[in-house]
Amino acid sequence: MRRMSGGVSSLRTILGNAGALVIAEVVGRCLTFFAIAHLSRRLGPESMGMVELGLGIFGFLSLVALGGVEVLATRRVARRQGDIGRVATTQIAVAWLWTTPAAAMALLLLATFNHPPPTALIAGAIGATALLSPFALRFAFQGREQMDGIALGSLLGQAVWTASVLFFVREPSDVRLVPMLWAAGEFSRVSLMLTLFGRRFGRLKRTRGRAVRAWLTASAAMSIGRVARGLLYFVDVLVLGLFAPLEVVGLYAVGLRIPLFLVSSTTLVNRALFPSFSRVLREESVPGAARLLGMTAPAAISLGLASAITLAVAGEDFLVLLFGAPYAAAAPWFAILLFRAPLAGLSGLLRMVLWVERPRREASGAVLATTVTLVLLVTLTPTLGAGGSAAAMLIGEAVLLVVYLRAAWTWARGTRFDGNWQVLQGVALLSLAVWASWTAGLDSTATMVSAVVVGAVTGFGPLLPGLARLRRSLSGARPESDQSV
Repeated sequence: MRRMSGGVSSLRTILGNAGALVIAEVVGRCLTFFAIAHLSRRLGPESMGMVELGLGIFGFLSLVALGGVEVLATRRVARRQGDIGRVATTQIAVAWLWTTPAAAMALLLLATFNHPPPTALIAGAIGATALLSPFALRFAFQGREQMDGIALGSLLGQAVWTASVLFFVREPSDVRLVPMLWAAGEFSRVSLMLTLFGRRFGRLKRTRGRAVRAWLTASAAMSIGRVARGLLYFVDVLVLGLFAPLEVVGLYAVGLRIPLFLVSSTTLVNRALFPSFSRVLREESVPGAARLLGMTAPAAISLGLASAITLAVAGEDFLVLLFGAPYAAAAPWFAILLFRAPLAGLSGLLRMVLWVERPRREASGAVLATTVTLVLLVTLTPTLGAGGSAAAMLIGEAVLLVVYLRAAWTWARGTRFDGNWQVLQGVALLSLAVWASWTAGLDSTATMVSAVVVGAVTGFGPLLPGLARLRRSLSGARPESDQSV
């Protein structure tokens, strides 16, 4: 059986894959913003609370369904050419086995919400569409570094969802249509990716019971870690739904959209880097990890801080522009949540190392951080409301970074950052502080425009001197010997 050559992928491949995913994410999020803006204005905060609870349950079930089995399958096809059709059906079978108990937990969770009767029906119906997620077969496009398939599927799904919302939702009572519209988008995404899979990788093949049992066991640790880590995307909305009125849930969840876009963008870039991490760490271990972290961590810091600071300063103006005047109330929570982005970018890079070298440590670390976050949520939310939820999520993200750093310290301790970047990053932070003071006398339009310009300059500026080094390092990576599964 022919196996894939080792080493880091070329800079063109990494940037192409990351670019495809980020562009799809940006365009998809723009479409989603149109949908959410339309829904927020037509439905109002209370009905939006129903929708956001459903999306939170959908996210939970999708995480459990794919969990570690998607990572396992991606790692398998990234390292060698194999029977990808059989890997695909094995992934689907394992995903559904993980989903069964998770669905029962979701039903129990819905029963604890003390909200109007339509809430459980709407949220449960949206969540049920997660059963389609395993059929997208994202692992194949990720492992073979053909991220355009993921990007195209995501774009189609978002486009169908947004168009349906804009066409069908006109008044608060139309909230009952939202589950069907969400399902239409998911079905479109999965159908396209299944078609692309068949054309690029061949047909699906019957799996074997022994393989399902082996993958179910092997994916357990990764599933626990990935679900625990993924809960940090939306568990605050679910917990807030237990203690706050639907109107507050709707305000908070809509205000969460932009911070989540930043956090999810870092995840997409990490996904594009994962095949390289997988091969390099298997070949070079400690030196390879330190080299990759030294090249990628500065980007997470520079871009994350610039985005968080500029959007926090102009947050209220952006919220009113996008979602309407009632959502200005979410600005304080919005500002706190934005600072999760740089923390998530760094912890995501360390997660790549642990997925390859110590998946059980990654799982235990994610469980610990999620447990701390849940304790903080149920402690702070009843007393401080949505502000307590936002603070708990930020602290939880910081705890996760510290836990991952300790677990990956053997590979990360040799990381070295370019001196020019450190100086330029200091200048960028000083510039951001001066700009934040200067915006006090500006109107909303000028504040938002200057936030975009200043954010771009201070985010990308410190990284420019290191691009040549990055290109040389990646282009100079030589192919190594064949790898084992």
